Amino acid sequence: MVAKLREMLIGHPRIDSDTVRVRFSNFGASSLDIDIRVYAVTREWNDFFAIKEDVQFRIMSIVELSGTGFAFPSHTLYLGRDDGLDADRSRDVKREVSAWRRKQELPFPNLPGDRQRQLDGKLSYPPPGSPDFNVTAEELEDAGGEPLSAAAPPLEESEPLSKGTDTSGETDKK
Repeated sequence: MVAKLREMLIGHPRIDSDTVRVRFSNFGASSLDIDIRVYAVTREWNDFFAIKEDVQFRIMSIVELSGTGFAFPSHTLYLGRDDGLDADRSRDVKREVSAWRRKQELPFPNLPGDRQRQLDGKLSYPPPGSPDFNVTAEELEDAGGEPLSAAAPPLEESEPLSKGTDTSGETDKK
């Protein structure tokens, strides 16, 4: 669904495609949260709200076509039996945690330093199958992505205010 939302927003003629950001961002209390940030190509309020409405209807359609829905505050009572916990997996996890405790390697609140060094940078990112899978971090930075923050402007030297001058530059005439 995230990919379909990105495609729709990039293809929308009134959305600046360079600004499209659609990311799975959070696990809500009863939802999987997706953050969407885009800029509409307009300078007029009524037009902006019309574009916003169109995008929101399109989002609703994509969500519906994906076979899911929106999480609205509600309470549902299900009467039935679930399959419960996987007994084999539960037993395996309990054994693993017991082994950590025996070896004094319980990873809470922090991983032991040697384990942290073993894991450092070992996962594939971007994940296999993505177009950027074999791209280095430097190549991703050079691709012209949006920086997390703007570079700070150089500090300008300012002249100290002389006595009798206020901040507006007008001289006190006493």
